Amino acid sequence: MHTAKRKVIRFSAEKQYYSDDEIIKEEPLVINVNGERAYFCMRLPGMDRELTAGILYNDGLISSPQDIKSIVISGDSVETEITGAAPSEVKRVYSSTGGMSTSDLLRPAVAAEECDMSPDDLFRMKGEFLLNQKFFERTGGTHCAALFGSNGEMIAFAEDVGRHNALDKCAGSMLLAGRQGDAAVVVLSSRLSLEMIKKSYRTGALIVAGVSAPTSAAVEAADSSGITLIGFMREKRFNLYTHPRRIKGITA
Repeated sequence: MHTAKRKVIRFSAEKQYYSDDEIIKEEPLVINVNGERAYFCMRLPGMDRELTAGILYNDGLISSPQDIKSIVISGDSVETEITGAAPSEVKRVYSSTGGMSTSDLLRPAVAAEECDMSPDDLFRMKGEFLLNQKFFERTGGTHCAALFGSNGEMIAFAEDVGRHNALDKCAGSMLLAGRQGDAAVVVLSSRLSLEMIKKSYRTGALIVAGVSAPTSAAVEAADSSGITLIGFMREKRFNLYTHPRRIKGITA
């Protein structure tokens, strides 16, 4: 079960009454890597294998599915064996502070080919993205992320209490399916922060589109790394912040 029931008092200026409310579950996950406790996060249970692979990939600990020897899930704990160094011996390039230098980041060996999309393509992707949401309409407590190929095909989708988790789950799904380099567009439900741009860059995507606002650090990172950044993607409108050449019909 991904949700729980809770009796709440619903209040408005006109009335107040007791009612059952559906609440999204948030539970801890511990990820041990090569016998070392490496990560702790709060997440929506489910897709724990993909989440683990995505975190390891986005943090630069692995670069391909072949680097994973095993992932064993037991309740809220994951035991992972990987090739290479233990997490404590690896320099973390994905942090929540500091700028973004493309020379410091780990772009996939095979990145997506140059692509372009029309506004209608992007709105269609957003529509498919919204149709895949299972829990937001019921609880209002989740974020979502999706990866699309240059042909508009959805490669991966994930919903989670954490926006970083959702994108990590997508990256893990892509990795475990052997589809590195296929991502061209990332669609996000959440605020477009520096960290989300870094994780999107790691997928190889060239376009990042979200329904919310970007931060100044995210805009600077997208600009310096060649990512087309789109925010406030709502009903037939959006704001285009960087590298407009990939969006067909943009003449301003």
